[in-house]
Amino acid sequence: MNVSGNVCADAIIKNLNGTSIVTFSVASNRRYKTKTGEQREETTFINCVIWEKTKVAELLFKGRAVNVTGYFNVRNYVGSDGVMRPFFNVRVSSFEVFGKAKVKDQSSPAQEQQQEQTEHVEIETKNNSEATENIDDLPF
Repeated sequence: MNVSGNVCADAIIKNLNGTSIVTFSVASNRRYKTKTGEQREETTFINCVIWEKTKVAELLFKGRAVNVTGYFNVRNYVGSDGVMRPFFNVRVSSFEVFGKAKVKDQSSPAQEQQQEQTEHVEIETKNNSEATENIDDLPF
C-alpha cells in the first residue's frame, strides 16, 4: 500500500513493551467532481507506525511531504466506554520525504535552517507479531 501526503504533526517516539516505535499521521487529499460538476476535496488521515528505527523520526515533521509504503494493519481495542472498536494503521516498510528539511545552524545551535532535500528510507522489517499481539490497549 502506498500513501502520499503531508505529515500532520512531528513524529512521536514511544516505548511499547520494551520495543521502540515511531508513530505519525499522514493527511492525504483526494480531489473529485460531483455529478453537478462542482470541485470537491476530501482529506483522509492515515496513522502510520515504524518499529525500532527511531532515528527516522527527525525526518518526519509537521507539513513535510511524504510517500509511505507498507501494509495495512487492523486491530481492535476497547475504548474507555467499554465498546470494542477497530483501529487501522499502516506498518511502514519504506518511505520517501520531499521538500524542506530541518537543519541545525552550526554557528547558532538554537536556529534551524531549511534545506531542500529528498530522501528515500528503507526500513528493515522483522517479524514483530509478538509485539503486535500485546498492544490491544493502544489506539495511537
